[in-house]
Amino acid sequence: MSDPLGREPLVSVVVCTKNGMPFVREAMASLERQTYRHFEVIVQDAQSTDGTAEFLSALPFDRLEVVSESDGGIGDAYNRAFARCSG
Repeated sequence: MSDPLGREPLVSVVVCTKNGMPFVREAMASLERQTYRHFEVIVQDAQSTDGTAEFLSALPFDRLEVVSESDGGIGDAYNRAFARCSG
């Protein structure tokens, strides 16, 4: 759907993870290769102990939000992440 004012729509990419390396690395590399750049990355990390949160926090994305906290499982994690989306 195109914007009548010519603005690009913001796309929200939601990632829920717990100890997801190397899969998170692959997913973020895929996002870096995208030609459409008007997106935000919303990450809900369930307190990973494998360096996932540290890796994500060092990424060069303009709009990246990483929250690392306990959650009540994957459904709760997605609900928390989607509540923070702007796109």
